[in-house]
Amino acid sequence: MENKTSQLFLPSRKLILGFLGVSLAWLVVGIGICWFFAPAADQLRVALYWMLLFWSVSVIDLLALGKTMAFVMNLVNLTGEKRAAAAIRALSWGTVKLACIGIFIMLLIKASAGSSSSGLNLGLLTGLGTMVSVPLVGGLLWSQRVLRHAWE
Repeated sequence: MENKTSQLFLPSRKLILGFLGVSLAWLVVGIGICWFFAPAADQLRVALYWMLLFWSVSVIDLLALGKTMAFVMNLVNLTGEKRAAAAIRALSWGTVKLACIGIFIMLLIKASAGSSSSGLNLGLLTGLGTMVSVPLVGGLLWSQRVLRHAWE
């Protein structure tokens, strides 16, 4: 008989799609911020380039973090071959997470080596803002959905 608690910590498709929706909404907001505050067309191009670069790495990083934590928390309830498979999945997603951190470091070094322009700064701000806005707003929406019964 399958242990029903083994699926307790795995995120549902609805939860992942919710966070994906929030990250796409932040992408639209970030593009709008770059569009509004970039002083010239060449600065807008630079801002959008860096914003999209950091946004994409941030989204992959947050997905890897969520998947790693889900499989690590799920290890407690599993035994035997299922535990080994979950450990390998957690290790794989943890490797993706570490690779994203390495990519962040390389991108920040490359950005600091370039000229300090307002487009670069704007792109870095909005791109790295993904790491704050997506978990904050996504977590708020998730908690409202999960705790809805507590308010009734």
